[in-house]
Amino acid sequence: MKFQYLAVTNKTNCICEDHFAFNRLLLVNSKIKIFGKNLLYTDENLKIETEYAIHSGCISDLSQFFLNISITLCSNTKSVCEIDIDKLNIIRKIIFANLKQLNSKVSINTLWDDISLYYSCKAYPFIAKIENLMRKFIMEQMFLKFGSEWYEQRMPNEVKDQISKKKDFNKALLFENPLYEADFIHLSQFFFKQYRLADLQKLDNYIRNKKSREDIDMKVLQSFISESNWDRFFSSQLRNIDEKYLSKKWEQLYVLRIKIAHNKDFSKTDFNDVLSLTSDLEEKIFSKLESNPNFEQIYDLELSVQENKNSDILYSMFLNKSNYDRKDLVLTDLDYQFSPKIIKTFNSLLISNLGDLIKNKNEIMQKLSESEKAEIDDFIIING
Repeated sequence: MKFQYLAVTNKTNCICEDHFAFNRLLLVNSKIKIFGKNLLYTDENLKIETEYAIHSGCISDLSQFFLNISITLCSNTKSVCEIDIDKLNIIRKIIFANLKQLNSKVSINTLWDDISLYYSCKAYPFIAKIENLMRKFIMEQMFLKFGSEWYEQRMPNEVKDQISKKKDFNKALLFENPLYEADFIHLSQFFFKQYRLADLQKLDNYIRNKKSREDIDMKVLQSFISESNWDRFFSSQLRNIDEKYLSKKWEQLYVLRIKIAHNKDFSKTDFNDVLSLTSDLEEKIFSKLESNPNFEQIYDLELSVQENKNSDILYSMFLNKSNYDRKDLVLTDLDYQFSPKIIKTFNSLLISNLGDLIKNKNEIMQKLSESEKAEIDDFIIING
C-alpha cells in the first residue's frame, strides 16, 4: 500500500530548495526518523515503518520547483487491513502538512492513493445495493400499474431528455431495462420532478372550443397541473418518509458516489457517511416495504382511490354537454390527454349505444376496462 504526491511551487519564497531541505523539515517532528530509503514514525505504543522515496528538481524555462514523494507501508500481512490503512494515513497527513508549508502557492497533486482506493472499494457495494433496490422498487411498481409504456408516460420529460443526451444512450434498451439507462441521480428526479400528463396545446384547444366559462370543467383544468410521481403515487405509500428528507439523502449519496466514480479523494469519514446514509434509507424505505406482505394490495387500493377521481373527468366530459348529438360527444385527440386507444374505444361506445351509456357511468367504465384494459395515459380504470 502506498500514496504518492507531486508538489509543484515557485522557487520564490519556497522554504526548501531541494529534497534534502524537505527531509530536514520533516525531521523537525521528533516522532519522525529517516534512514536511507526508510521512514520511521514512533509515538508511544505505535510504530510505523515505511519505504520512503523522494526526488526533487526544477522545471525547464520556468522558475518552478517540484518534489515527488512516495510512501509505501511495510506490512507483515498479505491482505490489506484497516489498521494498516490508518497507519499509512498518519504518514500521509504528516507529508501533506509539511508540503503545504513550502509556500502559499504550492500545488499538491495526488499520483497514487491506496487509502482512497481501499475506502472506495469498501463503500461502493453499499451504494450499488441501495441503487438497485431503488431501481427494483420503481420498476416493479410502474410496470405493474402502467405496463411497458410506463417510461414514456410517467418519466418526467426533463429526465428523459437528460437520459437521451448521454453518450452511451441506447434507445433499444428502453423497453427491457429503461432504468438501467438512467444515472443514479435520475432515480431521485423520477420521484420529484414535476410533469404534465398532457401538453399545454391540448389545454389551449380545450378552452378555445368552449363557448362560455360555464362550459369549462374545472376537473379537466386541474388535470393539466404539473405534479411529481411522488405526489401522484408514492407519498401515500411512504408516509414515514418526508419528500425533502429523501431528496436530500439521495443527493448526499450521489455526491459520494461521484467521488468514487471519478477517483477523487475518499476518506474514512466518507465511507462512514455512505454506511450511515444507505442503512438509513434501507431501513426507512425498503425494509418496511419488504416486511409488509400487503403492500401491493394497499398500493392498489390507494391508487384506485386517487385515479378513480380521474375517471370522473372522462365521464363528465359528455355529461356536461348541452346536447347529445353524436358529433358533439365524440372525443378527439385535441380534447384531452387520453391515448388513441381510449379515444377510439370511447367513441365507439358512444356511437353504438348513446342513450344507455350516458345514463350508466359504471357500464361505461366496465366496457372501457374490458377493452384490453384500454391502456389509458391518464388513469387505470376502476370498475364500480
